[in-house]
Amino acid sequence: VLVLAGLALAGYLFRGSIELRLGGEPQPPNGIADRRELPGRGAGKTPQVGEGLEAAEAERPLAKKVKAAPAKALSGAEIQQTVQRSSAAIGRCIDNLAGVQNAPSQVNATITIGTHGKVTNVGLQPALPQAAADQCLRGALKSLKFRTQPVEGFQVTIPLKIQVL
Repeated sequence: VLVLAGLALAGYLFRGSIELRLGGEPQPPNGIADRRELPGRGAGKTPQVGEGLEAAEAERPLAKKVKAAPAKALSGAEIQQTVQRSSAAIGRCIDNLAGVQNAPSQVNATITIGTHGKVTNVGLQPALPQAAADQCLRGALKSLKFRTQPVEGFQVTIPLKIQVL
């Protein structure tokens, strides 16, 4: 578990921590490509006159994939930087809470990040009382894009303390 300082956004103060919880074990990459025949080409078929170099090259077996270095898990600093880059969008969502009497002073946003860096799920606890703000914040968090990382279902909880400055 890694705990970091909070986020400061334009017009609002978001204080809290970013807590990283691993959601699963990394899967080892498959190091060998499938050997598949190309459509219309039989195994061992000799190129005919007029088929040219393209046909001869198509007959070669696929090369083995080179194992890439395993990707590292996202660091707290990388996550914080990515969230900070979207601070304007998050701030616009929070603007929808202006004048709402029962707006929470803290929202715990839990995002799930897939191996390709895309946010696959967003949870807010408590849900925001204003539907437009809730939907906007979920959309802003879902649009975050992280680098490729090895853990499917990597969960990050971002406690956001909201105060109008």
